[in-house]
Amino acid sequence: STDGVGTKLAVAKALGTYRELAVASALQKLADQDASYFVEAEATQAWACARMRVPCHSDPGAPSW
Repeated sequence: STDGVGTKLAVAKALGTYRELAVASALQKLADQDASYFVEAEATQAWACARMRVPCHSDPGAPSW
């Protein structure tokens, strides 16, 4: 089902800007079991960003390296 894919993509990306383990845990669940591969990919990247505690490319103003 593609219901809410755009919304879930935006939420995963936004959550990736937080550097908290509780957020990373929620993103991991989304990355593991969403029906959309796009949502799983965005949630996986956001999960990594949330765990790193350094700016990620999805952060506004972050370096593009």
